[in-house]
Amino acid sequence: MATNDTSDADAVQSELNDIYNLQGETVLLIAWAVSAVSLLQVIWLGAQVWIERQSVILKGTRVPSVVTPVNLVIFFMILANVGYCWSLCESWISLESSVALASFIMEEFFSVSFRVCLIAYTWIRGRPIIELVSPEGAIFVRIILFIHGTCLIAEWALLILIAAGAFHAAPYNAVCLTNSVLLVTCDVLVMSFYLLYLRRIRGEHHSVATSDNKLQIISRYGCLSTAWLILWYSVSEATTLIDWSSTDVTVQRRFLYLIPLSKALATIFIVIQQFMKWSLQNQRKLNDGSKITEVEKAKLKSTQNSVSTPQTNLHGSLSSFK
Repeated sequence: MATNDTSDADAVQSELNDIYNLQGETVLLIAWAVSAVSLLQVIWLGAQVWIERQSVILKGTRVPSVVTPVNLVIFFMILANVGYCWSLCESWISLESSVALASFIMEEFFSVSFRVCLIAYTWIRGRPIIELVSPEGAIFVRIILFIHGTCLIAEWALLILIAAGAFHAAPYNAVCLTNSVLLVTCDVLVMSFYLLYLRRIRGEHHSVATSDNKLQIISRYGCLSTAWLILWYSVSEATTLIDWSSTDVTVQRRFLYLIPLSKALATIFIVIQQFMKWSLQNQRKLNDGSKITEVEKAKLKSTQNSVSTPQTNLHGSLSSFK
């Protein structure tokens, strides 16, 4: 009986060791995969910026700066996503406890940085629509986003103090819970403003203005983005709830599914924002084309009027002569 128990325990431990090795290989593969995709994202972002500048140069107007809030936030989101993956990889495969601890702190730093970028991006993109739907609501959203950003920074600072042995875990857990509530609240609130705006536009029976076209694009992508964020955050929270010290094979296997899914969702979120930027650029081209057409029509009408005027005078002069 004891022999059977020992053999079963050895089999479970052997399976756990295989899973641990597979987990290490998984985080390394994730780091390389996200790095490759992020490189393509940076190239795409650079191409988008170049196209923006070229279109402005062709129109003969002032060339915009490359360092715009939207471009900066997207770029920093890409960096934070890559930094998190490599920090996770280092903290997972490192054999030295001090290196693993430092990597874990950097992992949380990049995680907080990514979420702070999300807050900034949410406000930059959503502000025109939120203020249009409800100026009072815009003040409320701004306050919540500010509190959320402050709590995120506090979360990382408390983690450093806990790692240094100078603080207890209870305040850190309370701040993490607060951040979870604030994130879901912000997403649901901002999505409601997007939906209200789309509903208002749909109910108005008039020709849509140029600015309305842009705001509709932002609202549609905004609804998709906020829903995607809630899904990503749910998966991320499920990952943090895993008991890494558990010897349950089923529990350890969850890591192999949740971590790749979490990073895929975060990476795709950035792709969605770049598609929004691409859609806005296409809409700007359409608007510029329609403006050129209107100018050409106005010139043609003016030319026709100038040609018809001498003919009228000539007929009048002949009538007088007769």
